[in-house]
Amino acid sequence: MRRSFLALGLLALALTASAATRPPKALPRVRIDDRGSARERRLIEGALERIAATPTAQRLSARQARLPQVTVSFATFSRGAAPLDEAWGRVDYERSALLLNDGLFSSTSYIVITLAHELYGHASIVPESERAGADIGLLMENEAYSLAVGHVISREAGERVDVPELIAALAQGVDAYYDEFVFDHGPDTLQLSLAEAHDPAGSVRARERELARRRRSVEIREKDMAVWAWQLEHFEREHGIARAMLANLRDSLDEWRGTILSGRRKQLETSAPRLRAVLEWFGEPEGRQYVRTMVAVSTHPYAAGLKAELAELCRRLAELMKADEEKPVAYAPSPEPKPYEWEDLQRLVDQDRREHPGHFKDEPSTEPPLPWIQPRPPSGAAR
Repeated sequence: MRRSFLALGLLALALTASAATRPPKALPRVRIDDRGSARERRLIEGALERIAATPTAQRLSARQARLPQVTVSFATFSRGAAPLDEAWGRVDYERSALLLNDGLFSSTSYIVITLAHELYGHASIVPESERAGADIGLLMENEAYSLAVGHVISREAGERVDVPELIAALAQGVDAYYDEFVFDHGPDTLQLSLAEAHDPAGSVRARERELARRRRSVEIREKDMAVWAWQLEHFEREHGIARAMLANLRDSLDEWRGTILSGRRKQLETSAPRLRAVLEWFGEPEGRQYVRTMVAVSTHPYAAGLKAELAELCRRLAELMKADEEKPVAYAPSPEPKPYEWEDLQRLVDQDRREHPGHFKDEPSTEPPLPWIQPRPPSGAAR
């Protein structure tokens, strides 16, 4: 995240008069300001010890040793934030301070991931890149790297936190993360990927074109909803399938209609004017400076190296997530029949079309699917 976005007023209030005490043995780069609270010290030290014991933290230990010392403490942020909200951890680069939201007292499982995200992410790569002469704070790779390293370390430490869409995308690879993240920026929050940085204006125009394609994707998926609802009703009414056996699929449809599609429509509606505003901003002095900065960083060796490191973290994240999915789950066999999944519904539809094509004369029409995320060519393929 850009330093210009940091709430430095909150950070200053959080830095109390109590002196930062000796660093924990696990991470000599880190000092702890416990604000006179033994509980805060125990929470921070415990999290740091678990982090330092992970393979990824140990692999990055040499980098940590070269970086400036950082002071970690709790601070009072705005109330009501959810875990993994951006306000759970912040870095004040000028003070070399890492602040943890004291709301984490009630969500202690998120202390490890927040500390790992900030300490091995932003608080490491931003100072390091500045020394190298590369302003990576404006790149998507800054936040992507911090998210990836935080989730990898927390999983290696045995934490199991929720996996939002962005993290699931990261596990698929860097490009998938960019595709999920690409429309959430205006002139005040614009981030481009390293691949886009050589031509900021052209990249934003490409995002506008992608915006139009995704509008069509939503329109087609709305038609799909009507088709699937009709099919569920058909198999319940005409084939006598118990309503309870299709309940999971109905719930899924309700979620898509009520939450997912509406969220995507809202994102597209708000993104169009933001992208137009970005292109106009490029003509202003601050915007022209942004373009020069991005063009310069696009060819910087540090940024290229960071992207390569990020790709390795994405691979490791996917490996850890796959291992979790493959762990055997103990359960008692249920005497009840297993509810239908979407694959089961498709098999029923295919069979019924072959055997009773007339059943589908009243089925709503749709169009060939248009994925929300445009499939990318394999790595190394021509584009």
